[in-house]
Amino acid sequence: MTVSEEEIIGFLKHELGEDLIDVWKQRERRVFAKIKPAAVRRAVKALKDKYSSLRLMTISAVDHGLDFEFLYHI
Repeated sequence: MTVSEEEIIGFLKHELGEDLIDVWKQRERRVFAKIKPAAVRRAVKALKDKYSSLRLMTISAVDHGLDFEFLYHI
């Protein structure tokens, strides 16, 4: 199933509302989204329910000193 970046961006905006901090197309086939921590599970579930062929491939972490940033590669 081929899904456009614009479709995913629109879906995340609709599903997450104010819990979506930012979302953008980095390049072809790459959508980046910043989501409030409390909404991460809801975001992943919504994506899985809508696009059943998507798979969580990797979770990476970036150490920012006092905080970590988690990157979910779907």
